[in-house]
Amino acid sequence: MKMYDVEINKEKKVTKATGVSIITCTNKLDALENILNNYYRQDWRVKELVIVVNNNRIDLNDWRKKINLNKNITIYKLEEQKNLGRCLNFAIQRSKYNYVSKFDDDDYYGEKYLSKLMPLFNYTDAHIIGKKSFFVYFKESKLLTLKFPEYENKEVPHLAGATLTINKDVFKKVKFSETLVAGSDSDFCNRCYFSGFKLYSGNRFDYVCIRKSNKDEHTWKITDEDLMIKATRIAKTEDFTKYISSN
Repeated sequence: MKMYDVEINKEKKVTKATGVSIITCTNKLDALENILNNYYRQDWRVKELVIVVNNNRIDLNDWRKKINLNKNITIYKLEEQKNLGRCLNFAIQRSKYNYVSKFDDDDYYGEKYLSKLMPLFNYTDAHIIGKKSFFVYFKESKLLTLKFPEYENKEVPHLAGATLTINKDVFKKVKFSETLVAGSDSDFCNRCYFSGFKLYSGNRFDYVCIRKSNKDEHTWKITDEDLMIKATRIAKTEDFTKYISSN
């Protein structure tokens, strides 16, 4: 594996005053409510939300009205032919904090998602922190499952794309692909890993990958059958929060 010299400014410790830029890209007409709920739910105090829309049918003015003039939330629109990587790079360029956290538009992020994750930058020498072990909830069957429990709290070569929190200096060397039609997250993780960046998986808690009955709506193009492979069944439940929330 070819390694490169990686120059990252890690002198400043992460504190409660450290800012985090949450970025979410979406082409879904009905995604705004979940995007805002995930943002407002976070108990991390210093944060902003950058939303990039790439669906020409979405009324940007209508969405902007719904954020109630919150100065910490900005919404942009790119032409829908732009791929996910282009949208992510655009959001990163317009973010103001040195840590960027990628939230998917249709998943669930618990209130302590960021507050449990951010301190890990102080205790590891990781450049990217996320989750390799995570919960998956199938809405139609109301089944909560757990994937990859063996990958908690350790260095890994790959992370779930919906859970990436990144020291922004990484983007000086590696950006999201603006040509790939699918697999932008996996490609980004692979290129970061082979460029010498360290990826670290935290614990399983405070994030849930949500699977709806309409699979065409999902950003992550994988079948439910594939997701069920080697998954641990946790519970049949209407309310998964009591199982996935950290103390």
